[in-house]
Amino acid sequence: MCYYDFDGTVEIPAQYWNETVSGVQIHPLSYNISPKHARNNTYTFELTSASNVVFQVSDNIFFNALHIFTNPIEKDIPSANATDVFDFGPGVHSAPGGVLNVTAGQTIYLAGGAVLTSPIHVLNTTNVAIRGRGVIYNTPTTSQSVDIEYSSGVVVHGIISLDPAPS
Repeated sequence: MCYYDFDGTVEIPAQYWNETVSGVQIHPLSYNISPKHARNNTYTFELTSASNVVFQVSDNIFFNALHIFTNPIEKDIPSANATDVFDFGPGVHSAPGGVLNVTAGQTIYLAGGAVLTSPIHVLNTTNVAIRGRGVIYNTPTTSQSVDIEYSSGVVVHGIISLDPAPS
């Protein structure tokens, strides 16, 4: 998996190391993106707008795939010093007690490169924002990454949530 922000057109190179590549596809196929063979096992393709795509190698979408998440350049980033903002910068973070409980009017901001390893609970509250370009990652032993119950005015935007299956 990889993710990044861009504006305009971007050329993405992808190289596969495990074996000789018999072909590649970019999913969803409805985007009509045609990868070009550059050299060895390296292929390139262009994106002209933010899109989530999968670079699939040799007809095996489950194991030979690179998931690429892209966004437009982020604007309106909240101030780290603002009242009611939990700002998680680049790095790995966890909440005290292992759970981040959010109350009314709070914003949880995960910057690009931030990984939060604690679930976020939004329970019986209003006007909450969970946003940014970071990742909420939970181990198979924790609950879901974002739990919203009996709440209103909740916005979740731009983050990546990874919830691996229990082992």
